[in-house]
Amino acid sequence: MASPRVLGGPPPFLILTARLPAGTKDDGRCGDCPPVLSLVLADSELEPVPEPLRDHPTVTKPAQRKDVDPERMLLDASIHHWAMDEHDLDEREGRGRPDLAHLFLLNALDSALNLEGGLQTHIHTRNDEHVRIDPATRIIRAYPRFKGLMGQLFAEGEVGPPDRDPLMQLAKPAPLAAVLDRIDADRVIALDPEGQATDPAEKLAWHAGEHDHVCLVLGGFPSGSYTSSVDRLADETWSIHPKPLSVWTAASEVLVHWRHITQGMSVHRGPEPEP
Repeated sequence: MASPRVLGGPPPFLILTARLPAGTKDDGRCGDCPPVLSLVLADSELEPVPEPLRDHPTVTKPAQRKDVDPERMLLDASIHHWAMDEHDLDEREGRGRPDLAHLFLLNALDSALNLEGGLQTHIHTRNDEHVRIDPATRIIRAYPRFKGLMGQLFAEGEVGPPDRDPLMQLAKPAPLAAVLDRIDADRVIALDPEGQATDPAEKLAWHAGEHDHVCLVLGGFPSGSYTSSVDRLADETWSIHPKPLSVWTAASEVLVHWRHITQGMSVHRGPEPEP
């Protein structure tokens, strides 16, 4: 089978169509299949350049050079920090970090778990938007082109090859509660340095044995706490390492543990392990 094209790269695109595996029940769940993991990057600092900043030289000059409308550019603190300071942008210390979403998506979509059909990946933005991502999507590694792709998504609402189902779609308004309702997992777990100290391998093994679909929420911001009410929306909140982890490192830890558990271990239902 041909490899999927990189989203953001030159056409043509290739979309893989998944067939329901043998043993799938009438409600879509697969009684004989490993449980599914969903990852949600929540409150991510991914947004277009706000309107008050679009006339600033740090925005207009790159837009002219690239022949792009400023409305289709992403806010990037590494480039637009002068504009953010001069316009006294609200909460500017944490905004403009599309690099976090880029690294998260590269880790998630290129993971063995995703390639084997066991992962669903979602992004929730600081402005309460929901980016739905086809698992067959392969995000381009070049960061500037990734920003261009996401700028197109915010402007047009979807990206993908012509005459095919979109590879990425933007839904709004979509507060985190609505995103989690749409995912409809059996269990929602948030990762937070302030959460309960947890051995992820042991706890994920128990959840994999008890549930068909588990959702892990990770923060898509550089520092601080969730702005969404994650403590109310999650069934559990875990800290999986004594030191704060980058979002892509935390995602990698979870992905490797989950695949090992669901692919290479015999998980039995039993009492939940102690914290």
